[in-house]
Amino acid sequence: MEVNMAYDADKIIEVATKLKAARDQVVQWENELRKLVLSQHIVPAVLVEEVSTASRVIDLLNSNPTKNFSAQDVWKGLGIKESYARPLLSRMVNNAKIEKRGRGAYGALGGNKQKSLESVDSRPVQ
Repeated sequence: MEVNMAYDADKIIEVATKLKAARDQVVQWENELRKLVLSQHIVPAVLVEEVSTASRVIDLLNSNPTKNFSAQDVWKGLGIKESYARPLLSRMVNNAKIEKRGRGAYGALGGNKQKSLESVDSRPVQ
């Protein structure tokens, strides 16, 4: 079975445009949900915002599970304020939604358990 790996700029642009439109639609639905919830006085606005932002953080970290993301990667990648991102990341670590991999390094749960050649002990068997 031969796979055509030809570069198709038009197809890439088409798919990227559809993806952007889908993301924009998700944002619209989140905003609509937030307004509905607030109008019912069920949940404080901060909680609604944090739930949707937390899911976006998880999606970002899951996009590259082995990568160590900095807080800056998160706030710039999601377009949120630094002052909001840092405490959110700490809460998510405390709630076992993401993992802290070191000073200022965060990642998807279980992502740092990926095996690499560097992690294999190369000593000969005795």
